[in-house]
Amino acid sequence: MDEQDELATLRQEVQAIRKDMEGQYARLQQIEARIAKLQGGNAHKYVQPSSAQPIITLENFIGLRLIHIVGIVVLVIGVAIGVKYAFDRNLISETTRIALAYGAGALLLLFAYRLRKDYERLSAILFSGAMATFYFTSYAAHVYYGLLPFAAVFALMVLLTIFTAFEAVRYKRPEIALLGLIGAYGIPFLVSKNSERADLLFLYILIINCGVLFLRIKMGWRVVGQVAQALTWLLFIGWSSTRFTAAQTGSATTFLIAFFILFSVMALYTAWRQKEIARAADAYQQVLNNAALYFSALFVFSPAQSDAGLAAVSICCALFAALQGVVFYKMLPASPLLRQMHYMWAVALAVLAAAFYLDGLPVTLLWLLLAVGMFALGALLREKLWRLASLALMALTLIKLLALDSQRFSAGHKVVAYVVLGLLLLIVSFLYQKFRQRWFGE
Repeated sequence: MDEQDELATLRQEVQAIRKDMEGQYARLQQIEARIAKLQGGNAHKYVQPSSAQPIITLENFIGLRLIHIVGIVVLVIGVAIGVKYAFDRNLISETTRIALAYGAGALLLLFAYRLRKDYERLSAILFSGAMATFYFTSYAAHVYYGLLPFAAVFALMVLLTIFTAFEAVRYKRPEIALLGLIGAYGIPFLVSKNSERADLLFLYILIINCGVLFLRIKMGWRVVGQVAQALTWLLFIGWSSTRFTAAQTGSATTFLIAFFILFSVMALYTAWRQKEIARAADAYQQVLNNAALYFSALFVFSPAQSDAGLAAVSICCALFAALQGVVFYKMLPASPLLRQMHYMWAVALAVLAAAFYLDGLPVTLLWLLLAVGMFALGALLREKLWRLASLALMALTLIKLLALDSQRFSAGHKVVAYVVLGLLLLIVSFLYQKFRQRWFGE
């Protein structure tokens, strides 16, 4: 166990001890109150030990943990809207706007350092606001106003990312990274009507995400990586579904691949590096990463949304998910959940591909064939997830048959579909009865 792992373990132990002390103190208060009531007087009042943190109430949660976060977010948004207002009314020059925005960030940074010794939590929040202000000001100075050359802005953002990651490690507070991250992602959209430089926007986001990756590896802050993944893919899918053009295919493909690789490393680094079982949260994060890749690829590689294009993208992503399952079997053999979820995602995409490519009775029969295969696999491997996935696909087929196919199928097709599905359900029911002791221990 290296020093970072030991440090994380010790922090968890401290938190557990504090919670235990809080629980004991709360019980002690209850006992004292009961004794006082029984004696008809005031019993001795124990004072909470100074080493224990105060019990969280609504007021101290708002006053100590929430209000400063809301305050800095509102302040930074106010600065951004003020810059935009000045721009719309032509009240000040573009250079002055950028200088004032940098000045606001510098003021927040100064207060953060002045308050750091006595008010570390508030200092961390102020620092986050300062970094978010510097990020969006640098971005606006180049993209919206053209005041700084690309090379200068690129270098400045790299330095800001390194500095933010370094200070987050010094503060040992993930909220610095989280607030800086949310501000850096969201505020560029508040200071301008539009910019068609999507390549610069996603390069800007990629630089920030490199800093997030460092924090994920250095400090083990999973939540920072998860938030970064969610925000990044939401922005990318939103852009690709509304403003993407064929001329941007090259840059879109580059960022799509870069984001997927980066978030895969974030999700699986700990399990791979320490050769341990991947956590369920990490497995879900990686599958969601695959889902975001798929939906992004639908808009990038099939912008016309034709059935053939959608089917091709679905098949390619299904094969890629299955390949990941094989790779994880070799690299992370102790993580069966991770593999199974990727195999199931591959099957789900194959089901979608069949729906895009085929029509009528063939797709219904193919779905039933896949359901049979999944149920057989679940029975042979004694894996509940595969059996449940098979039942879910059968239910989906039945819904499709009742809601859609009944209106379009001929009488002959209806007979075949209903008979095959009915027989399959009866066979599955028989197998559950036959192997209930093996599967359920009954």
